[in-house]
Amino acid sequence: LWSNDNGFLINKKSGLVLDIRGGELTGDKPIIQYARKMTLAHNQRWGYHDGFIHVLADPRLVLDIRGGISKEGSPIILYERKHQNNANQQWVLEPYGNTGGQYGVASNPTQQTIGGYPPPPGYQQNAYQQPGNTWGVPRPEDLHEAHREVYKERKAHLSHEVIAGAAAFEV
Repeated sequence: LWSNDNGFLINKKSGLVLDIRGGELTGDKPIIQYARKMTLAHNQRWGYHDGFIHVLADPRLVLDIRGGISKEGSPIILYERKHQNNANQQWVLEPYGNTGGQYGVASNPTQQTIGGYPPPPGYQQNAYQQPGNTWGVPRPEDLHEAHREVYKERKAHLSHEVIAGAAAFEV
């Protein structure tokens, strides 16, 4: 089982976090467990969107089952997100009993649980959370509101979700 703390995916048994070996944000890098870093942790923070587990610093880089074969012991690597034939990059979060917000993770092709963690905190308690939209994907009007708060009113102490929404609207 895994838990999530602000994008850090923490292994319940080892206490270590999911990490990109070597710290480089490039494709075909092994995914390992490593001690959590308090600074320069860009290779240890993760997000979840549309079934992909991605590096927060670069959503184009996602977790991938090497060779596309989902079986026990298959290595997990960082790889560029594929737009087709990407079943080995798709993951399903599954609540795991009464474990206080912990989730199991299954690769989409076989649904075999291979670990677990909850969605990133920004998705659980998102400023844009809508009824029936459990992952909190913002509506266009929410992005417009975020843009107004950040760029026009210059409000301080806004959540990173609101700031990201404002930046997304600006683009």
